[in-house]
Amino acid sequence: MNNEKQLREICHFINQERVLTLSVAAEGVVWSATCFYQFQKDQMALYLMSDINSRHSQLMLKAPMVSGTIISSASSMMSMKGVQYQAHITPLSDEHEEQARNFYYERYPISRVMAFKIWRLQLREVKLTQRRMGVKRCLHWMCTQRLEVFSQ
Repeated sequence: MNNEKQLREICHFINQERVLTLSVAAEGVVWSATCFYQFQKDQMALYLMSDINSRHSQLMLKAPMVSGTIISSASSMMSMKGVQYQAHITPLSDEHEEQARNFYYERYPISRVMAFKIWRLQLREVKLTQRRMGVKRCLHWMCTQRLEVFSQ
């Protein structure tokens, strides 16, 4: 269900967190990684930095549909909040990479010393689950339009 209030709440959560888990599967191999990200709300896209030679990057090049989670650092099972997502991930190049890299540096200036690839994770589906005092609440967002996906 896509409504503006739910989308605002989902975006607020994604924007306040910093770390995601990323899971990928290709050719019978499944692997996960943890990455810092920068969120671009108007495109429902996340940008992350990763070594092109890492296992998860090599798998993403073969199978760009990925899934993952973003979770708050809750201290109790009675008050948890997190996102599950499905997305299409693409390594960026040329002017798209430079723009995304500068955007990423705004949040993580120390990453300027790293020579890793910038990836664009285009969200396709998001489920925000929140548990307060044992009561579970879920919000859903699905991409309903074709968003521009940058490629190499």
